[in-house]
Amino acid sequence: ATDTRSSGSDAHPADTAQPPDFGAPCSGSCAGGLACYGTLEGYVKCVDANDIAKELYKFKTPSGIIGNLNTWQYKGKQYIGVLSGIGGWAGIGLAAGLEKDTDGLGAVGGYKELKNFTELGGVLTVFALP
Repeated sequence: ATDTRSSGSDAHPADTAQPPDFGAPCSGSCAGGLACYGTLEGYVKCVDANDIAKELYKFKTPSGIIGNLNTWQYKGKQYIGVLSGIGGWAGIGLAAGLEKDTDGLGAVGGYKELKNFTELGGVLTVFALP
């Protein structure tokens, strides 16, 4: 995978200096045996679909991920993209500066530790695959 951001790479492969050649990747689970997802802490993680405990690759985005990863092909090259930017119910405390546990219909209390793992932001991170 190639980090296409101009600020340089801070990718953290699980086992190797370069992520493995995933072949034809996909969002979710696919016939190629790869499953990818995002976390509220802001990580993109790819695992072996047949052994989800086997992490193949992870990358820290600037903010939490609450949506799905997307994949597409352009001019014969495969890409994976993800929008990060904590928001919605889980991020209402961070986004609106709410502090009482009962604010945001209880979301502030339910996700009060989230601020220790992510920050606000809105970023599209795209990986070009080999």
